[in-house]
Amino acid sequence: MIYSWNFPALHVARHADGLSNVVTDVDWMLSASDDEGHSAAITGRVGIADPDAGSFTDFDSLTTEQVQGWVEDQLGSEAGKLKAMLDARIAEMIDPPVAILTPPWAAQQTDNEPAV
Repeated sequence: MIYSWNFPALHVARHADGLSNVVTDVDWMLSASDDEGHSAAITGRVGIADPDAGSFTDFDSLTTEQVQGWVEDQLGSEAGKLKAMLDARIAEMIDPPVAILTPPWAAQQTDNEPAV
């Protein structure tokens, strides 16, 4: 299974403690796909801890890896549970627990009808 993070939106405080564009929340999407083309995704939002002025990264210098680290830190063990949920969704796509089948008599009626 291949997992990938995407961060479509970063919510910011325009000005906070003398800093500009401080990320306060991150919208995230965690996707999973297998080698047969099945895929699933989960989305959410996490709050980010207040920055330390000494280690603050300017908004324009943020990287995907840095934001992913923040999100994974905030999610903690929940990240593993999210991956397990995606695995389960894909497993259901491969082997659905519910199916729609043609009744057995429908095929018999077609077979027993006289030729026209």
